[in-house]
Amino acid sequence: MKHILVFSIIALLTSCKSIPKEYLVEDIICNYNDPIFMVNKNEFIINLDILKELNEKKRSITLVDDQNYKNRYSTLSSGNIINYQTNKQSRISKWISYRKDGSIKQSSFNYRNGNSKLFKETHY
Repeated sequence: MKHILVFSIIALLTSCKSIPKEYLVEDIICNYNDPIFMVNKNEFIINLDILKELNEKKRSITLVDDQNYKNRYSTLSSGNIINYQTNKQSRISKWISYRKDGSIKQSSFNYRNGNSKLFKETHY
């Protein structure tokens, strides 16, 4: 039992090491302080206009693509939809997967330096 506890503490302490320090609050449980790490309540369901446009045989829609930020929706072969949001300055991406009906399925976060996971993923 003691070994399991020690291993768990080590895993928790090292799980935040894959992202830059400036995106961590100074504690041991990976509280991310950049707003890209939040899934807002308006992101739990796809906007009906976007869903309608994707259903009209469009495979991908880019809403924003400037020097700081990119926001793109794509339809997967399964019919599910994924929203890629990337902060180009920090190279951190939020990926939100949606079911065919537009309801949220999961969210995950990636550090776009070798496509490393940030170990922050939520299934709904």
